[in-house]
Amino acid sequence: MEHTFPDCAPAVTPPRDALRHLLCAAQRGDATGYQALLRWAAQRGRDNHAPEAELQRALILLDHLRHTYDPRRCPLRWVDAILHQATRLHARRA
Repeated sequence: MEHTFPDCAPAVTPPRDALRHLLCAAQRGDATGYQALLRWAAQRGRDNHAPEAELQRALILLDHLRHTYDPRRCPLRWVDAILHQATRLHARRA
């Protein structure tokens, strides 16, 4: 069963397998899965009150690092680590 999350509400986290599916779809070049992943990650950053500039850096970092995702690992922790890294980079530059 395929899962997409085009309109994630605040604080909505897709099931682990669904998020894993989106990440794997993004790795394969599936535009729909990739767009859903970015929308979800952006909403997650906004829910955590990330400044817009920081959020944009996080999405760029997610794009650059998506090939490093290993489907055997927890997808939520992987995405959160990237969002956290973007936060640290923003704090260092400020």
